[in-house]
Amino acid sequence: MSGSDSPKVTWTIKEDQILETAFFMHDENSPNRWEKIAKDVGGKKTVEDVKKRYMVLQDAIDSIESGENFKIVYEEDNEGDKKKKGNKK
Repeated sequence: MSGSDSPKVTWTIKEDQILETAFFMHDENSPNRWEKIAKDVGGKKTVEDVKKRYMVLQDAIDSIESGENFKIVYEEDNEGDKKKKGNKK
C-alpha cells in the first residue's frame, strides 16, 4: 500500500493534548523519542502518524502566527457534522 493509499488517521482533541505534553516530556535527545510519544498517545497511533500530526500542528502554529486562518478538524467535529446533517432532514 502506498502512502496515498493509507487510511486516514483521525485525532481527537484529547490525543492532541497528550501529544503536545509528550512532545515536551521527551526532548529531541531522548532515545526512541517518537516511539515514546506514540506510546504516550495511547498506542493506537504509529510513529509515522505521530510525526505527521506534529507537522500538522506545527503548520497550524506557523499559520496562526502569520495571521492566517487555520482550522484543525477533529474526529468529534466530523461526528457533530453528521449529527447536524441528520437533524436537518
